[in-house]
Amino acid sequence: MMSHPKMILFMLLFQCLIYSGCSQYAALSPQNNAKKNLWPAIQASFTLTDETYHPRVIEKIKWYQSHQSTLERALIRAKPYLYFIHHAIQTNHLPGELILVPIIESEYSPFAYSWAGATGLWQLMPGTGSGMHLKINWWLDERRDIIQSTHAALNYTSYLKDFFDGDFLLALAAYDSGAGRIQSALKTQHQTDFWSLKLPRETADYIPKLLALKAMIQHPETYKIQLPFVSNQPYFKAITMHKPIDLHQAAQLAHISTNEMRQLNPAFRRWSTLPKGEYTLLLPINRYDTFVHNLHLMHFGTPAKQITRHQVKPHENLSSIAAQHGLSVRRLSEINQLHSAQLKPGQYILIPRQTPHKLPGFSTDQTLKIAADHAPGPQRYVHLIHPNESLQSIAKSFGVNPKELMFWNQLKKPEKIKPGNHLVIWKKSKNTTQTKFYVVRKGDNLSKICARLDCSIQAVRRHNNLSNIDHLKINQVLKVR
Repeated sequence: MMSHPKMILFMLLFQCLIYSGCSQYAALSPQNNAKKNLWPAIQASFTLTDETYHPRVIEKIKWYQSHQSTLERALIRAKPYLYFIHHAIQTNHLPGELILVPIIESEYSPFAYSWAGATGLWQLMPGTGSGMHLKINWWLDERRDIIQSTHAALNYTSYLKDFFDGDFLLALAAYDSGAGRIQSALKTQHQTDFWSLKLPRETADYIPKLLALKAMIQHPETYKIQLPFVSNQPYFKAITMHKPIDLHQAAQLAHISTNEMRQLNPAFRRWSTLPKGEYTLLLPINRYDTFVHNLHLMHFGTPAKQITRHQVKPHENLSSIAAQHGLSVRRLSEINQLHSAQLKPGQYILIPRQTPHKLPGFSTDQTLKIAADHAPGPQRYVHLIHPNESLQSIAKSFGVNPKELMFWNQLKKPEKIKPGNHLVIWKKSKNTTQTKFYVVRKGDNLSKICARLDCSIQAVRRHNNLSNIDHLKINQVLKVR
């Protein structure tokens, strides 16, 4: 039998083991994990060199300190997306600072548009989206899809990192302005690093902004900013759908607002999901079971409320059907994802009704403009390849680079094109260089916008048919030049 002192020591050791084991179990348990804040993990993932004392970084820190409401608004808006993006970055073995890129690009608004035509959290251009296998059509724009756009942006960054021999600062500068511009600047200026380059103002500021954000997020108490609590667990869960559904109806099934449904599924450009084929819907993880349960309860055998089907009759063509329903031929082709105007009797054509639900994310008057593909930036063309055409001849006729054509269409060799196939072409409109657009943010008015962009208030009112200078809506797209 143990002596009394040994017994006491044994009991103490035993209790330590018990408490140690319990604490380890608690740390791994979902209940405790849900209470953890994600920010320490994000801070620990930062790997870029600290440049806190660089004058250009200090300048941007001061700017963010004087615009704390802008930063805090972006961080609150980011909350539903941060867990997923953080883990996607870790999976791809990339610097954790990439989670800050959407703050610079879009202030974490998936509906943001730039005057050049970039959109989504990561502000991907149309050509970049196509080259990274993202779908952009009448029904959806995957540059705004939370999952797809994040994977595309991270893959694109990895590609740029390899392009610049592992230099992430050059890679991220190229993310902003293009690999060609950075490569040309390095060559003509005989430099080897970002800090020595003379670049356009926006690109020159890009890295200092990122490193300023890194410093502030890593040491919020030093810079007196408030990081909102972000739970260290998934916010949303994906469900694979095989039939269309009205987004307003989907929100009702999940017992959430249409606005929250749109914030998680911003890629859908219409009031409905895809009319045919498989697609993914994101739902708050605590509403997933509710949605699935209600989906099974309802009679789910009909198309989305706002879509009708037209069966093609003999002697009908795309033009006559379009005229019958008050649509353009191009619009009808886009809706049905047709690459040919030839129709067969008995074939079904999807027809959108003219009174869709108003979707949050855009102001009412701008919804139709964006839906009509009047958004800024390059316009999408689908070219049918004719006999005797080459990649070079097609590129020349559209005024684009053959390498761009290859990237947009994921072609590895230029000779792989065949007559009868289709090429996606992103062609700059004639007004792209003269016209600029601005997406209205919270707290904006025309005076602030025009002071920031050096434009005329009267001209902006005239360009946008504004009768009341104070009547602006968040996410409204203004033509400013």
